[in-house]
Amino acid sequence: SIKGNLVLTAPNGGEEWEVETYQNITWDRLGESLGYVKLEYSVNDGADGYPYLIADNVDSGELSYSWLIPDAIGNQVKVKITSMDDPDINDTSDNVFSIKGRFSLSAPTGGETWYVGTQENISWTTYGSIDKVNLYYSTDGGATYSSTIATALSNTDGYLWTIPDAIGTQTRVKVENYYDSSVYTTSPGDFTIKGRVIVTAPNGGEIWRVGETKNITWEAYGSIGNVEIRYSTDGGTTYPDTNVITPAGGVAATDGSFAWTVPDAIGTNLKVKIISLDDSTVYDESDNVFEIKGTLTLTAPDGGEIFYVGDTTDITWTKTGTLGSVELRYSTDGGATYPDGQVIATGIDAETGTPYTWTIPDAIGTQLKVKVLLTSDPTGVYDESNDNFTIKGKLHLDAPNGGEIWEVASSQNITWTRTGSIAYVKLEYSTDGGITYPNLIVDSTDAAVGSYTWTIPDAIGTALRVKVTDTSDATVYDTSDDNFTIKGKLVLTYPNGGETFIVGSSYDITWNTYGTIPKVNLYYSTDGGGSYTSTITTGLDNTGTYSWTVPDAIGTQTRIKVENYDDSTVFDTSDGDFTIKGSITVTSPNGGEVWIVDDTKNITWQKTGSIGNVEIRYSVDGGTNYPDTQIITPTGGVPSSDLAFAWTIPDEIGANLKIKITSLDYPDVVDESDNVFEIKGSIALTAPNGGEAWEIGTTQDITWTKTGSIGNIEITYSDDGGATYPYVIDTSVDSSLGTYSWTIPDNPTTSARVKVTSLSDSSVSDASDLNFRIKGVITVTAPNGGEVWIVGSTQNITWDMVGSIESVNIDYSTDSGDTFPNVIASGVSATSGSYAWDIPDDVSTTVRVRVTDANDATVTDYSDADFSIKTSITLTYPVGGEVLVVDSTYDITWSMVGTIANIKLEYSTDGGSTYPYTIISSTPAAALSYSWTVPDTISNTCMMRISDAGDSTVNDTSDAYFKIRGDLTVTQPNGGEAWQINTTQDITWTKVGS
Repeated sequence: SIKGNLVLTAPNGGEEWEVETYQNITWDRLGESLGYVKLEYSVNDGADGYPYLIADNVDSGELSYSWLIPDAIGNQVKVKITSMDDPDINDTSDNVFSIKGRFSLSAPTGGETWYVGTQENISWTTYGSIDKVNLYYSTDGGATYSSTIATALSNTDGYLWTIPDAIGTQTRVKVENYYDSSVYTTSPGDFTIKGRVIVTAPNGGEIWRVGETKNITWEAYGSIGNVEIRYSTDGGTTYPDTNVITPAGGVAATDGSFAWTVPDAIGTNLKVKIISLDDSTVYDESDNVFEIKGTLTLTAPDGGEIFYVGDTTDITWTKTGTLGSVELRYSTDGGATYPDGQVIATGIDAETGTPYTWTIPDAIGTQLKVKVLLTSDPTGVYDESNDNFTIKGKLHLDAPNGGEIWEVASSQNITWTRTGSIAYVKLEYSTDGGITYPNLIVDSTDAAVGSYTWTIPDAIGTALRVKVTDTSDATVYDTSDDNFTIKGKLVLTYPNGGETFIVGSSYDITWNTYGTIPKVNLYYSTDGGGSYTSTITTGLDNTGTYSWTVPDAIGTQTRIKVENYDDSTVFDTSDGDFTIKGSITVTSPNGGEVWIVDDTKNITWQKTGSIGNVEIRYSVDGGTNYPDTQIITPTGGVPSSDLAFAWTIPDEIGANLKIKITSLDYPDVVDESDNVFEIKGSIALTAPNGGEAWEIGTTQDITWTKTGSIGNIEITYSDDGGATYPYVIDTSVDSSLGTYSWTIPDNPTTSARVKVTSLSDSSVSDASDLNFRIKGVITVTAPNGGEVWIVGSTQNITWDMVGSIESVNIDYSTDSGDTFPNVIASGVSATSGSYAWDIPDDVSTTVRVRVTDANDATVTDYSDADFSIKTSITLTYPVGGEVLVVDSTYDITWSMVGTIANIKLEYSTDGGSTYPYTIISSTPAAALSYSWTVPDTISNTCMMRISDAGDSTVNDTSDAYFKIRGDLTVTQPNGGEAWQINTTQDITWTKVGS
């Protein structure tokens, strides 16, 4: 039969068609009667046929079909055309073509202006199944896209991009298939990235003052170089060149701040504008207007001053800015109000009107302030005194004003003059020339009267003054210009004759005073009043009495004189003579002391008067007897002026001792201890005395020294630093032994102390000065040196201990015990005495193990000598029984435990007696295999040896013999030959091995 034919002309291989585009499938037709055709496609080069229908019942005469490309992305696509009438008439693409996805970028497409630091949407439409994209941007109009925005981004047809600091006008964006970089789209035109600046201060509402320094602040985004700052006085309508703030060339945008001295541009319609000098379109200005105002600063009065009614003072101020006239007012309520009735002056030129001379009004008070305010802006530009000042009235005392002599109880007129509305005054007087005025005359009298009648009090003196004071203000006063005089009388009442006073004792001298005499002088005479050359005291406050410590002026003709300190013509003396005698007083021991046998102690005393030498004795019966056998001082005594005598305490142990000291010249001048004192023996513990470390179970010597007859002692110990001693070592030990052998008990502590105590007197004791330590003992028994433990094996660490140790920490050293950085276990029960250790991969020949009390790091022990941790290696082929053929290749294999860098392989042909043959001296151990071509060393008793190249003691050998043998191979006849009887034929073979 004769058939027509179809020839597919497109797609015919190599095309790249994009999803959701229309592409023409074309063909040629041979034969006019082919009718309709069917179009199909394959995505795997037709391997599974053409399962996907494009269209059927297509008129073959059209020779073309417009195909909307499906989402069948791939590079193995073919199309098939088939006659609907005769399926045998068909054709397919000669070669594969590609279907690719595509993108359509919708933003940015060109012309946009995006700002650094803002977020903008990159948006696109995807055609075809593309689940991930890369995003890039170009700064050279799309010539290159070297800057990455995001990669492997999940494809959602959009991305919120934070605009980078890539300022320019030739920016484009590229969207690219993550899996196929040939599938992409870009912005069709350039867009612009600009930096930006945002004014943050002043941003509206501020009030800035002329001459102040204020920070203009902003936020800058992007590399916008330097910026220029200008200000506007018309709400931002203009920013003239005359209002440029920054220096030529601007300031760095990155500064973010510029200190501006506010100019004299007073107004309410100010704005600031910040402009990039690199791009004048990059700028910002204050969101709203701010104000510049001038200032007025009141400099005087500024608080704390005191002014007096009728005086004058200068009001002064300074200003900034161009200001008109000012007004001055004062306040009497601390600035709360400045009423119209308190205007000082108006219409004063702000520039030339300072200083202004003010006559102080009668506005007495403590809450005065002055205010200066701008007439045109009284609520916005003003200043007042920083603090209150005071206006006061004045007083002048007219009489008494100095030189007057007024007598007690006479009546005299006090007179004064006032200025200002002072209502009442207080009157006082001074007896110390006006230093103080403690004496009230009247607490309130009418100030306007100007006079007061005073009955003169008993205030004798030559330094009298009067003070007149405003009752409402104690700082407003006046006093007499000079002193006037009041006089009085003195009468001595004791001693007045016949008395006996003891040197060093205190006696009250007493007298009566008539009239106020503030101070007196006291003197005494030793010649019956012939002269008073000896001073007792001068300038004494006059209280009518004085406690006199009698001096060493022994005699029988003593008298006293009392005299007005301020007027020596006023005095009195004793009517008759009195007597002064010496004395002695024991000061130590005076009762309660505890003195120790053989110590040297000072007997001390005080004495008054010239009493010569003294004798000292002691009593053991509370002072009942002081026998001659108990005289302490040498014959003739010791000078009483020594006031001390060094006494070596005798072995007179007791609690009823006293001392008596007697003047040898005046036997009635004697004193003894006020109360009994004690003599005791002593004991001093010498060991343990702090810092020792005694191990449980050992025997240690407790030692002490003693003085005096103290008999037996008890020995105890403490485990709480001496707070208590609950543990008895021995209840009775002869103190004279000085030593006791103590077996240390099982009571570990860092706060041990020992105490020794006299059984006859528990107050005679001593204890360790500082804590010592009772500690357990640990002894490591394994490993203790010489062991070889293999990595990965489990070995028992063992130890012995003495004492109550709860738990131990175990660690190990690889440097012979210099350091122990490697923890094995912590908190292990000490009583177990053993710990199973999984040997780590830490190969060393200088290993030691340490066991330490977990609660006391000083209780520790470690291995006496080094032991070794080694790896192990096991030969797994050949292990025995194998037959290896010369020139054949076999894998030698092994396993290992621990880290081995390289191994050495050797073999023996004499059953392992020697290993003369080295296969390889070093090969990586981690390979676990080595390929060996068997040499011509035929033997039935071969063995293989593998060893650590760095430590030959780590090795393994075959478990049994293997063989190396040669081999023969018949090469002829080898099958298929036809040999005739009686012919000669060559039998041939090959061999390996000897």
